Amino acid sequence: MKPWRSCSSSDERVDGHNGFLLSPNADHLFDKGYISFSDDGYILISSQMDKRNLDLLGCTSNQKILGKAFTPRQKEYLAFHRENVFRSE
Repeated sequence: MKPWRSCSSSDERVDGHNGFLLSPNADHLFDKGYISFSDDGYILISSQMDKRNLDLLGCTSNQKILGKAFTPRQKEYLAFHRENVFRSE
């Protein structure tokens, strides 16, 4: 979630809370900042992302991460992603 280049230590880079499993398509969009996630697991879609292409990749605006809720530490990394990587405007 927090890119390695932005981590302040090697401990942050290998922290098990600094990441989660996504499909290859979603992972690429996440890494490029076209999608992110709210603390409650719902997908956030950048206004810069073409919605038709997103539909072709199988992502919709009402999707939620399946599985366990994010941990408090994951939420910290997600906040960094939303503020520094996500293309919100």
